[in-house]
Amino acid sequence: MVQETTNHDKPLVEEQTTRKKRKEKKRKLEDSSGQDEKDLRRASRRAKRQEKQDLLSKVPKVDGDGIQYTKIQIKRMLKRVKRGLHPVPTEHEELERLQNEAKMRKDDEAEFAGLTYQKEDEKGVTQGDDEEEETGEVIIEAIEESFDASQASEEESMKDGNDQVEEDKAPFVKKAKRSKPVPPDYTCQACNNKFKPAHWIYDCSMKVTVRGRNQKKKKLRGINEPDSRKIFVSGLPFDVKPADVTSLFKACGKVVNCKLIKFGDTGRCNGQAYVSFDTDEAASKAMKLSGTMIENTSDDAPKKKGGKSSEPSKRKQLKLKVSKAANRRATSMKGR
Repeated sequence: MVQETTNHDKPLVEEQTTRKKRKEKKRKLEDSSGQDEKDLRRASRRAKRQEKQDLLSKVPKVDGDGIQYTKIQIKRMLKRVKRGLHPVPTEHEELERLQNEAKMRKDDEAEFAGLTYQKEDEKGVTQGDDEEEETGEVIIEAIEESFDASQASEEESMKDGNDQVEEDKAPFVKKAKRSKPVPPDYTCQACNNKFKPAHWIYDCSMKVTVRGRNQKKKKLRGINEPDSRKIFVSGLPFDVKPADVTSLFKACGKVVNCKLIKFGDTGRCNGQAYVSFDTDEAASKAMKLSGTMIENTSDDAPKKKGGKSSEPSKRKQLKLKVSKAANRRATSMKGR
């Protein structure tokens, strides 16, 4: 079957035919006029290649000790052969070449550093040149005097500015004491609570600042025996608050401090806390409450999208566990 060209394909066919015609014209022109130029170029390339091969045949590839010459050495020998010299230079020629290279390198370094000055011979200096040198010296002296005057004025202005800055500086103000209340069970490690009222170690007059001691103190933190008035409580609800824990142990005595232990990611209480009392008797009474059952106010069941729990909480009551607070060696899991 013969495919018929539509009206849409006609412009494409015409463009292809025009391209073919252009290519044919270009080819004919190259064949007629450019053929001679191409032949000349090819002939010159062949001549250069043949000349290089002839020169390379005259250049030795290995020295007297059997060590092969490098490409740079072969290029140097090719240049020598072109000039009609022996390819291998003598010791005197090699030394002269190295000296010339060192001199050129030194001149380049001096030129880049700005140390090259054109020196005129004393015989070639005329009277007009002498007058020009004198006028140049006078101009240089005037420039130096103006520069010294401007520099002196700048120094005076800088001094005045520094004096004004010193006057504007505010007097040294001592840092205020910590506003955070000091708990009664806190002991200042600098004075051992010799000075009253109770204060933090940062505000103590006997403290000694030693750089790098905090890192060592972190390793030793918690190895001493805690206060006998401090207890550890577990089995608390997850939504418990410090006020709830205080009300729970209110019958035992006055609660001085309550610290909840929380999860690191959510910040929610994990059911444990440290409680400090004002007396040892109150702490001993609180420890007798170990094993008592309390209501679970938190909802542990999974929740649906609507926000309502799928099932009621299974643990309706929780069992308290109260014990004396232990140090880090006793509570550490290492070595168990």
